[in-house]
Amino acid sequence: VGVNDNFFDLGGHSLLAMRLIAKLEARLSQRLSVVEVLEDLSVAAISERAIAQVPNQRHSESVVLLSKGSGGSPLYCIHAASGTISPYLELSRRMLCPVYGLQVPMQQSPSSRRRSIEEMAADYVDAIDQQHQGDIQLAGWSLGGLIAYEMARQLTSRGRAVSALVLFDTRFSAWQPSLGNFDVRDLVDQLSVGSGSTATRRQLAFQSNEQLSETHAALSEEETLELLKNEGILAADTSVAVFHGLLDTFRINLDAALRYRPGPYAGSLVVFQPRQESRLDIQSTTAQLGNLVSGKLNCIEVEGDHYSMLDERHARHLAARLRYVLASGDTMAMAGE
Repeated sequence: VGVNDNFFDLGGHSLLAMRLIAKLEARLSQRLSVVEVLEDLSVAAISERAIAQVPNQRHSESVVLLSKGSGGSPLYCIHAASGTISPYLELSRRMLCPVYGLQVPMQQSPSSRRRSIEEMAADYVDAIDQQHQGDIQLAGWSLGGLIAYEMARQLTSRGRAVSALVLFDTRFSAWQPSLGNFDVRDLVDQLSVGSGSTATRRQLAFQSNEQLSETHAALSEEETLELLKNEGILAADTSVAVFHGLLDTFRINLDAALRYRPGPYAGSLVVFQPRQESRLDIQSTTAQLGNLVSGKLNCIEVEGDHYSMLDERHARHLAARLRYVLASGDTMAMAGE
């Protein structure tokens, strides 16, 4: 590993950034934020900041630059139930516009995470307002699509222009009460997206192990942590405290999704739907969105399933389709439409 190597190119993601922060604090007695680690990206840059003790000038711990791009309106990608931005790493590297990830602040206390979709959206809109005053492009995968949708509604109500709203397999009608219960399979799948282990880990841990699938609800939190470590989805030195934070975030965000009732959106919407998902679920979501969106609704099929559509195998194809959609300019939603 070279001192100028990129953190993401070496396989880094927000969960690994948390581990790095803990090690730096133990050795240097200095606390860096996740934003500082993810935006400095190299050993050399992080070292210079630590030595000089230069604070990061960003206004929000939620907003992280994933790719500088070559120009154009920024694309803000919103976290899913896991609260992390790792799912967007492969996609962001292939985009031409600047790409930012909006994550649950890693140092946020559990009590302050207990928010509704509307409250999360308002916080993230405030964070964007502090950073960028031009047109905005929003995207969200899974639960992140619900937050992105609500953000678009709030932005237009504030008089801001949303030049694109893009959802990656977000279900508006499939959030059932059972999702409020902890399911280790869902958490494993969420954490594995963007960590380089999506399909392999799912098959190893669950598809070939019916007994685990049937008894997962009986696993304690400690047993679940050991499972994730053994499968390589979490690092071997992941602490119980860090894992409890991930669990709390996952449960709280699922609960917020269960309580969310989307209102109408006076703009256009693009939905990327993976071919390997249930046709009935896709048709139900499309029908509901048709009743909510007054502008153009564009549904595009892409390769993969709910979890693999963003991984390295399919990111190139997805990014190409997304670049075309954003460049076409037919997704515009202006305030007051």
